[in-house]
Amino acid sequence: FDRAKIPYEIDADMIFGIWRKFMSNIGENMTCALLGIPFGYFRWCDDANAIREAAMREVVSIAQKKGIGLSERDVARQSERVKNIPYANKPSTLQDLEAGRPTELEMFAGAVLRMGRETGVETPVNWMFYHAIKTYEAKNREKERPHQEG
Repeated sequence: FDRAKIPYEIDADMIFGIWRKFMSNIGENMTCALLGIPFGYFRWCDDANAIREAAMREVVSIAQKKGIGLSERDVARQSERVKNIPYANKPSTLQDLEAGRPTELEMFAGAVLRMGRETGVETPVNWMFYHAIKTYEAKNREKERPHQEG
């Protein structure tokens, strides 16, 4: 990375780093996929940010139940970091939906739902992500089938 001048961070606590990355994927990847927006909307759209932050807080609550030190501070830090992503960039889940490909929904919102049940944490935002994006995937598959009336 140094030779290629690619910026990177090595977390002293890798488990924490993985959870922080998972939190940001849930907040940004799922929100962008659901709303059909690029990352740039997080620079100015309070409504998109409200959804993103609520989803990340569900992950924080699960992490804390598992003894991982994610906190509101990490949500705030990620809110600043996301503003540096090029405006038109789209996360992989949105790219997959737009291309009609299967998504990573199970490893993102599906995992949050499973861990929420295991830890007793309510996950309404991720429940909505899961079912809404599943519907989008079904819509994509419908394009491949002949339409059937009633």
